[in-house]
Amino acid sequence: MIKIFSVSAIAEWENFVEHSDECWIYHLPYFFDYKKICKTSFLIYENNKIVGGCIQQVKKSGWSKVLDSPYGECGLVLKNGIDIKIYKKEILTVLKNICKKNKCSEINLRLASNSITNIEKTYDNSYLKILGFNAEVRTGNEIWSTPTYANFVHLKIPNEMILKNYSESAKSDMRKQFNIKYEIKILKNEISEHDWNKFKNLHFQTLKRTKGPVNASVLNGLKNALKTRKAFIVLFEKNKTPLAAIGVLYFKKFAYTLATGICQEFYCTGLST
Repeated sequence: MIKIFSVSAIAEWENFVEHSDECWIYHLPYFFDYKKICKTSFLIYENNKIVGGCIQQVKKSGWSKVLDSPYGECGLVLKNGIDIKIYKKEILTVLKNICKKNKCSEINLRLASNSITNIEKTYDNSYLKILGFNAEVRTGNEIWSTPTYANFVHLKIPNEMILKNYSESAKSDMRKQFNIKYEIKILKNEISEHDWNKFKNLHFQTLKRTKGPVNASVLNGLKNALKTRKAFIVLFEKNKTPLAAIGVLYFKKFAYTLATGICQEFYCTGLST
């Protein structure tokens, strides 16, 4: 049975995400606004228990509207052992109905390709192909999208092997900084508002320099994750002056850089690489 997401299901959904290897950090409630996803997301139930779901909200795209993930990849997930083919017709019907009700011209179903289960998968053995999602196949005005992927640094690999992937200029910049002593702080749990503002100011400096958009979901998600011990911030300072900061989420087997902040001085050293 498929039901539209409701606020009363948030606690059960969070528990499902924590115990499902298909889920990724962006499935956690930290990263979406309940009011925006409740009428556009759905949950799959068996014997009154959640066995799957999909988090989506309506976004503007040019002159049209798109049914998409709120932030990051948090599309369809199923409990281990659940056969998607049983729900294929119902899932497609629900997706199309949500799309039509909200006058969306596109469905961008983004699977959690970084999750434990999906990290080794390709399009050919993903839910997207089973459901008929393909960049070249269209149904009416709805565009069926392909998945996206990210690269990881495997920490079991020796540092020497990791460094081989950097350019010679980046290696040279980093070597110049090895003898400079930076004060490094690890901020976690209930960090002070003073330290949080240091991170935010650095983050905004970076966005201003790169002309990137401010995303409230990123900062709110990170702050909530800090409170629940699923994140930490690494702060680099010199003579008490904040130079750089990295917001890191850890979820299951992975640590994931969510947001960074670098002042102009630190950026010009090349060490930010």
